[in-house]
Amino acid sequence: MKNHFRPCLTLLVVLIWHCSCKQIIPNKEGPLDVAKMIYAHQPSPDIHQYLAGDFATTDTLVPGAKDFPGASFKWRLLDELHDSLALVNMTVMEPNGKATDYYLTMRKDKVWKLTAINSLAMTGMLQAELEELEQMPQGYLDTLIDAAQRDKAGNALKMLTSMDDYHFLLGNIKLILQPDDSIVQHFLDNKAAFNQLKDSALAELQRKSTNDKTESQLVKKMEPVYKKLLIESIATDTEDHGKNIDFIIGGIIDNWVGFLYVKDKKDLPDLYNGNLIMLRDMGDGWYLYKTT
Repeated sequence: MKNHFRPCLTLLVVLIWHCSCKQIIPNKEGPLDVAKMIYAHQPSPDIHQYLAGDFATTDTLVPGAKDFPGASFKWRLLDELHDSLALVNMTVMEPNGKATDYYLTMRKDKVWKLTAINSLAMTGMLQAELEELEQMPQGYLDTLIDAAQRDKAGNALKMLTSMDDYHFLLGNIKLILQPDDSIVQHFLDNKAAFNQLKDSALAELQRKSTNDKTESQLVKKMEPVYKKLLIESIATDTEDHGKNIDFIIGGIIDNWVGFLYVKDKKDLPDLYNGNLIMLRDMGDGWYLYKTT
């Protein structure tokens, strides 16, 4: 009897220890895991413990796959700060082929919780402008271009002084409206040209006064080069006292898309306490950013 009792007792002790350890092991679900769980097609019944703010207090605001019927999702962890804050990119791919990027801010409070959802705003206005441009008859375009060339007052028609301007506007708006993966691919396809512009901008910045902390437009003489890359302008970034180079694609009001070159990572703009809604590392000091 004794010979059989001892191994059973040992097994019982091991089981008790194992169960107690399960209770004290820290939660292993990362921000990406929690985001995927919230938007699962069959969400967890205890989903509220992973939501914060209005999401946690109002049932009508509980996010989930129900908000995007028939859609599929792609995920990317953009940032995780001190195991307390994180930003997750959720790309929603609808059945009609449209892809939209959303940015989920997560905060750690025992478990990771969703605190905010952002996306590029006012895209409807850009889409309407794109459709209007695409539908313009050539005769009407010629009239606009002629009027812009004759205008001496510098009014809004100046954006269409040639067919090159027209094609730039078309390509520029289309790029702004593209999903993040496509915008990043545009950069990668033209990386050598972007690096040449970056080097010229840094050289020009070196010649400028280091005491000037305001935004300063750079390499204006190279405008034909960067417009071929669908870049609206190149300037210093005011978020970091003019140390980074901002390759602005465009947007409406304060909803902007662009590429940022950051020479030193300590000069990265604050992702959680400014106007940025996303920042995606593309390698070698280059980042895709969006603001709102």
